[in-house]
Amino acid sequence: PATEVPPVGTWPTSQVRPAPYIWAEQDITRLLDAANALQPRLKALTLATLFGLLAASGLRVGEALGLAGSDVELASGLLTVRNAKFGRERYVPLHPSTTEALRHYADQRDALVAGPAKAFFVLGTRGPLSYPCVRVAFRALTADLGLRTADVRPRLHDFRHSFVVSTLLNWHRAGLDIGGRLALLSNYLGHT
Repeated sequence: PATEVPPVGTWPTSQVRPAPYIWAEQDITRLLDAANALQPRLKALTLATLFGLLAASGLRVGEALGLAGSDVELASGLLTVRNAKFGRERYVPLHPSTTEALRHYADQRDALVAGPAKAFFVLGTRGPLSYPCVRVAFRALTADLGLRTADVRPRLHDFRHSFVVSTLLNWHRAGLDIGGRLALLSNYLGHT
């Protein structure tokens, strides 16, 4: 009640932002299962692991795709995000289950494709996974699962929104001071 919300139109904008799609846990599971069923096997592993990382960490898609093998420290469960938005660099600690999923992916990836990889997420040639490839697969999978309709259009960036909503809800349920933790969440997400 003590917060004033400015009326719509106070700050003019030239673009209309789409409403975020907040992912339910069961829909994330369905997406990961569908991605894991793709062929060839390396594509399935790569996309499922990428989608899982986005959902579990709140990374921007470009940040995840830009990870080099040396940026993923599996022993400590820490990612180094380089050249993020505004040229920033940050460290992103991961939950042990996320670290284990990345370890599993790296082991499977290395067994399927010989030679050293510069990028963490790769396809058959050990070249980096590209955003257009991810976007096309994501759109097809969400349509096949019935999540994408004429009115509802999940985007890859919505994993980030869902991560934030889930984090805030978990803090609220735990009785934690949300206002006191917002700066922590903002820093974790790489906001300025």
